[in-house]
Amino acid sequence: MVTNMSNRTIKKKSSHFHVKTALRLEALEQLTDEINVLDCYHGDGKIYEAVSKQKKFDLLGIEKNESKSIFKVLRGDNLKIIDEIDLRKFNVIDLDAYTDCTNLLKKIIPKLTRKTLIIYTMIINRMAGMPKNLIMNEVAINNKIKTITNKFINEKWAAFLKSLGVETYKEITFSENCFLKKYGYFIVKSCKNIEKMI
Repeated sequence: MVTNMSNRTIKKKSSHFHVKTALRLEALEQLTDEINVLDCYHGDGKIYEAVSKQKKFDLLGIEKNESKSIFKVLRGDNLKIIDEIDLRKFNVIDLDAYTDCTNLLKKIIPKLTRKTLIIYTMIINRMAGMPKNLIMNEVAINNKIKTITNKFINEKWAAFLKSLGVETYKEITFSENCFLKKYGYFIVKSCKNIEKMI
C-alpha cells in the first residue's frame, strides 16, 4: 500500500527546502528513542540545521564535496564510506539524493539490524532516453507523456521498494518540468521486517 500525502506542482526552489524540513520533522516524530542521524547526502547541512531548531538529535554527515556544515562530516563517496560505518549506531538514515538513491538503499537495507527510519529523495527524469528532437512544445502531447510516465515510474518505484521488503511508505510527489521528485520515509524494524505505516 502506497500512501501519497499530496501531489502538486512546485515552481519555486525555496519551497522544496521547507517541504523537506517539514517532512523530516514529521518523520522524526515516529521515533521515541534518542535520535542518531546518518545523513548520506549532507551538503552544507542546512535542512538539518533548520530541523535542529525544533528537534534534538545527533548527526553524522557524508558529503563528497567540501562542506560548511555545523555538523560533523565525513568527506568522500557515500557508496564507499557506508561500508566502513557501523549502521547500528544510527536509527535514522537520510538519503536526500540529487537524483537516484536506489544503489545506496540496496546497500543499506540488508545491513539493518534495528528499527531504523529511512528518509529519501528520489528524482527521476521523465524524458530520459527520449531524443531531444522529440521533446516538443505541444502542451497536449507533453501532458500525455507525463501522465503515462508518471504512472509507469510510480509503479516501478513501488516495485523496487517492495523488492527490498518495503510495502508501505509516506511520500510527497512533485511534478517539475520533466522531473518527478519523490520525498518520503518508511521504517525498517530489521532487514527482514519493514514496519507498516498507518
